[in-house]
Amino acid sequence: MVMSRYWNRLRSRSESWEDVIYVTDLTAVDSVCRELMLVKVRVLPENRQSIMAVSSIFHGKVVDVTRDSMIIEADRQAGKTGCIY
Repeated sequence: MVMSRYWNRLRSRSESWEDVIYVTDLTAVDSVCRELMLVKVRVLPENRQSIMAVSSIFHGKVVDVTRDSMIIEADRQAGKTGCIY
């Protein structure tokens, strides 16, 4: 019941986006589920190496670096990204 309400709201919102052509519910179909987490970390240039070392322990990838921050991407099987927190 709660899931169908959530799905209907998600579908109606995403279908209103310009780039979305159609939305399909795949919960009843065998599929591979992954979770993606993007973490933005405020970091000084001299500390970037230590942040990269910690992210590599969790198989994270640095996807963006600015003067004072980094964005790290981590993806896992559904339900397993919680170990990064």
